[in-house]
Amino acid sequence: MYIPRGFAHGYLTLEDDTLMQWCVDNDFCGEATKAVRYDSDFVWEGEPWPEAEYIVLKKDWNAMRLEKLYCLK
Repeated sequence: MYIPRGFAHGYLTLEDDTLMQWCVDNDFCGEATKAVRYDSDFVWEGEPWPEAEYIVLKKDWNAMRLEKLYCLK
């Protein structure tokens, strides 16, 4: 996956032990990362999030909703 500088990204794997590789144009800086809740209303624009059992990292589950982060609602 190629992610241009400044773009948000996320992904969902459908199988166990999936390997993910992405390319960046600079060194990774964990302090500069931000997380947004995957089920934020603004991301889905009123579409219901598909019901399933997801494994979500604690940091992602506790992330701020996009609409709150940017005062979109």
